[in-house]
This record gives sequence, C-alpha cells and structure tokens, in this order.
Amino acid sequence: MKLFEGFSRKLLVIFVILSLYLLFFATGFFEKVTGFSFKAHCEDTDSGSIYVKGIVTGYTDYNAQFEETDYCSLENTKELKEYNCNLLTPNNWESELVVCEKGCKDGACIE
Repeated sequence: MKLFEGFSRKLLVIFVILSLYLLFFATGFFEKVTGFSFKAHCEDTDSGSIYVKGIVTGYTDYNAQFEETDYCSLENTKELKEYNCNLLTPNNWESELVVCEKGCKDGACIE
C-alpha cells in the first residue's frame, strides 16, 4: 500500500504543476502580469528574394509589432534595402544593403 501512496503523491504534484503552467502561460495571465509574450514571429512576403518587393511583419521578442518594407535607395539607383526574417535577433528581422547589378526599381532589383 505504501508504494501506491507515494505514486499518488507524485501524480498529484505533477497534476498541480501542469495546472499552474496552464493557468499561468496558456491563458495569457503571464503576459498580463509581466508584459512579456511568446508571440515572437516573423513573416516575409518575398521569402528573401531581392527581385520581389517584400514586407517583413511580425512581433519582436519584446512583443512589439513591426512592419518593414524593402525599398530602393534615393542616393544610389543600384542599391536595395532588403529586409529579412532572423529569429536569432531580438527584433526577429534584419536588413542588408544589396547592390543590384541592373539597378533597383520599386523596392526590388531589376532582373
């Protein structure tokens, strides 16, 4: 009988821990109390292509919503500011300057 009593206590502890986890995280209570969210994600409409104008949208690690659009430089007609998703950064996005061989037009390199 002692064997089953210990087993029951372990199950009870596991049940209590899982219940607290569900109440704290799954219901959004954690986000309301701390202001921190696990919504961090990123979507890129051009999937990183320099030949298509894209928009990168999502949430940072700090639950701030973002939207960045690829654009051509006003100073250099061959330069593109390309935005990409990178979930390894706190912003969840990164940008790079790309030199387009045939020039840049409407937020994309000319093919």
